[in-house]
Amino acid sequence: MTDEAAMQIFRTCILPESDLLCHPAMHCKSAGDGMMCMKPDILIKNKHEVKAMDTWIFKMNREKSVRKLTVCALLAVCIGLFLFTQKRYIQNFIDGPYNLSAADLDSIRDVSQTPRYFARVSGSKAIDTEIQKIKISTKNGVETGRSVAAKYYALVIGDKFLIYEGDYTPLTTVEGALAEMPAEVSNHLFSSREMMDIRRQFYPFYLNTRDFRSTGYVAIVILVCLCAFLAYISIPAWRHLRNPALHPLIKRSGSWGNPMLIASAIEQQSSTPRFKAGGWTVTKEFLIKSTFFTFDILRVCDLLWAYKKVTQHRINFIPAGKSYAAILICYGGTAEIAGSEIAADHVLSLAAASAPWAVFGFSQEIQDFFNKSASDFRAAIESRKQEMLKK
Repeated sequence: MTDEAAMQIFRTCILPESDLLCHPAMHCKSAGDGMMCMKPDILIKNKHEVKAMDTWIFKMNREKSVRKLTVCALLAVCIGLFLFTQKRYIQNFIDGPYNLSAADLDSIRDVSQTPRYFARVSGSKAIDTEIQKIKISTKNGVETGRSVAAKYYALVIGDKFLIYEGDYTPLTTVEGALAEMPAEVSNHLFSSREMMDIRRQFYPFYLNTRDFRSTGYVAIVILVCLCAFLAYISIPAWRHLRNPALHPLIKRSGSWGNPMLIASAIEQQSSTPRFKAGGWTVTKEFLIKSTFFTFDILRVCDLLWAYKKVTQHRINFIPAGKSYAAILICYGGTAEIAGSEIAADHVLSLAAASAPWAVFGFSQEIQDFFNKSASDFRAAIESRKQEMLKK
């Protein structure tokens, strides 16, 4: 696409001249009736210069990095405490199932505290107790069917019986987790005088043959994801805390001019914003994002494309209102400022007044051009900016 064709898709804006028309590598200001653009008189050359200049931008970045590291450390401590409380399960997950004999079962006084409860037990015979676990299926609160989810068997081990929960096939060797016998099973099992007379021959716990390790595998996946997330957050935060020069904002703002003056101007303008919403502060010359964890700054003079984003919400395919946001795409990043429709229009009008060379409004043609050839898009904006500066 030629520059002439590219310029055709840009809506011509007749707007007041901005006080700040500048290239990303230039520091510009109004001078009489025109504009004066200068190369930065002081640039950040190395990390030692960065450390020497403790500007407001540095302090904000340091504050966010400390917060991220603090939260990550707290989460890591919580994960460690949780794993400590689950050490019994972890040990059984790793070393189990344990082959338990009749003597081992007899020695269990409290099944909830016994160290080896992921067990493999063998008996001489499995007797069907005719007790079943029934699964009831419902739809909209109405029962639609019933099915047998499990059956309970009495495994003969010497002169005692161990109740275990299994499927339709009785087995003489079973493995699973030893646990307190459910009250429902106990009530049904010992509902007659004859069974009550031989109750002492039954172990007071039962064996659940459901997959013991499935919960552990799910926990491992969650733990790996959590650790990866913590590493993703904490490693960059630690690097930026130790060496602020590595932070993308510090690198980007280093080309804007004197770091001390730029930071001072941003801090001063942030105290008298033109608009604030969704974590973003819009000032005369800057777009400042400051949330609990994030901090970023974009220059209004670096604006390339801005438009209003409208999202239609639906519940069960029924329209349930709309949400609005002003999208401002600049060199170095994008600001999405959510708010009411009036607020979004207000932000766009402020941007249009400060950066009249940018593209305003959305069309599929503009989006396709931007996505397919961002460099040509930027070149067209720069060409338009230079034309405005010559007027």
